[in-house]
Amino acid sequence: MGFSKPLHGLPAGKKSQAQETAGSLAAFIYQEAAGRGMRLSGAGAAVLASLEYGLEIELKNAALRNFWKHHGLPGRPEAVVCSPRPRHYRTTSKRRWQAGSAAGRQGIKDGQRRIFFEKEEASALEPAEHALIFETIGIWLQQPEFAPLARHLNFIIIRGTYAEFMVIFNLESMDRARHRLLLKLASRLRSLNANVISAFLY
Repeated sequence: MGFSKPLHGLPAGKKSQAQETAGSLAAFIYQEAAGRGMRLSGAGAAVLASLEYGLEIELKNAALRNFWKHHGLPGRPEAVVCSPRPRHYRTTSKRRWQAGSAAGRQGIKDGQRRIFFEKEEASALEPAEHALIFETIGIWLQQPEFAPLARHLNFIIIRGTYAEFMVIFNLESMDRARHRLLLKLASRLRSLNANVISAFLY
């Protein structure tokens, strides 16, 4: 696996219901859900991901009609077109690594392994292979030998298609020791049950 020039990932924006601008389409989606006694458990782009997709489309269409009427727009909105892949469609995913003394700590139970990744609400929108890659790299980074690398890691980004994936490691700084560890970690990616074709360092 080779390393090359940096590739950037965009952070996912997150807004709570209270932060939505009054009169925005997102605000009308929340209002419509509340009027139906529904509780939306997601956030950001995944705010509706916990719903059955048909119900999500119904909610969006109702909210769009109310938004249209509220703003006095001409004509009437067309119905939302259903996506052929409403879930697990993302080709780019990003996680922030929680660096520090916790990384590489021993005695961690299996159920706690992922606490070192910043919680990502949009996992329902990502391919299953992304979750596998993030989880496995997280387990590796908690091994003592990778602690010098884990302490300087900012983000892990996955990009690709639904069949091929590349992993981008974003570090705050680099030296020869970290570079050797990163090469070792990248070589392990071949063992995953996911078609990781390359790794990059930024």
